[in-house]
Amino acid sequence: MAAFSLTVRDSKHRSTCTINALERSQRRFSVVPFHSITAAWTDGEVDDWSDAPFDISDLQKEVSVVVPSSGEEWKQVEVKDKNGRITKRTIHTLGDSVLRVKDRFYLAGVDETGVGSGMYFFAELATKNAPPTLEEAYNTLKPKVVREAEGRELNVLRQGEWFAIPAQVRTSELMRDVERGIAAYRLNHVLGRDGHHELEEAILYKAGTRTWISGRYGGTSLSITS
Repeated sequence: MAAFSLTVRDSKHRSTCTINALERSQRRFSVVPFHSITAAWTDGEVDDWSDAPFDISDLQKEVSVVVPSSGEEWKQVEVKDKNGRITKRTIHTLGDSVLRVKDRFYLAGVDETGVGSGMYFFAELATKNAPPTLEEAYNTLKPKVVREAEGRELNVLRQGEWFAIPAQVRTSELMRDVERGIAAYRLNHVLGRDGHHELEEAILYKAGTRTWISGRYGGTSLSITS
């Protein structure tokens, strides 16, 4: 049976006690805010638990733990900079896990590129099959083009849900496309409709899903995808 510890309404002390009790119980559990479950259930239309169109009995039928949490911990993770150098930073996690919400799968985890000790996220996985491990769940978040670039050992950078892939394209070639009217040049461009990742310079193509950055990493162009 799935056990859920919900932290959004509890005090810090009560939340810690609940998590510790779950860890000692040896039951399969996942620590996910009710608001995240509500948003997943309604395809993002509702993200407030008080307005959730379901009750606890619905959760027991339609929500289950696929890959359980390993428990609360502070851990060191590797982070790659723009030059490909690996550094380490410490993040706080309540235990990454995978949940099924109705017929979809979601990864609950901490983004190590976020501010402070990492940023919590709850992301839908683009798969119809339950991932057997957390590693496979994280790989599922990566678009095919990103996995292929990593397979070629390119220095792929990530910030949140966005990936930057080095590309052998000169800035002059990109600017010619701007002059031809098939791309647009933008300063301080924000990625995504409601995003918070800002690019100093960007070349936006009118067709396709990629954005090109130029002039930020020693003149190297990067292809951005999500």
